[in-house]
Amino acid sequence: MSAAGGPLVHLKQAHLRPSVLSMGQEPWSNGGLLSTPETICGTQTRKGSFPLAWKKASILPLLKKNTFDSKYVKDYHPISRFPLVAKVLGKHMNVTLSKYVEEHRLLNPAQFGFRPNRSKELALVVATN
Repeated sequence: MSAAGGPLVHLKQAHLRPSVLSMGQEPWSNGGLLSTPETICGTQTRKGSFPLAWKKASILPLLKKNTFDSKYVKDYHPISRFPLVAKVLGKHMNVTLSKYVEEHRLLNPAQFGFRPNRSKELALVVATN
């Protein structure tokens, strides 16, 4: 068994725990478990909180390369596994917020990093003209 075998088994078991749904029944009531991200996102925004169970990640240490020595901690890098519902909600909130900021032109026009259709080449063209 590889050095990551034990943590992988633990990760699979931890990922299936029902605690990821521990925010109550409100977001799940009308559409069942398949409620839209907008419903869940809106509920969490109104509550002003993010469920504690969704903030907890399972950490999986993975060996950087097969040629590295598994005895040394420095030869591993951590992988964080968050609950799927938290990832979906976080992505939805990111897309919604980015769309709002772009539509209302809340960012400086000279801001090029982490924006769609704003490459480093375009930033250089703007800076040199």
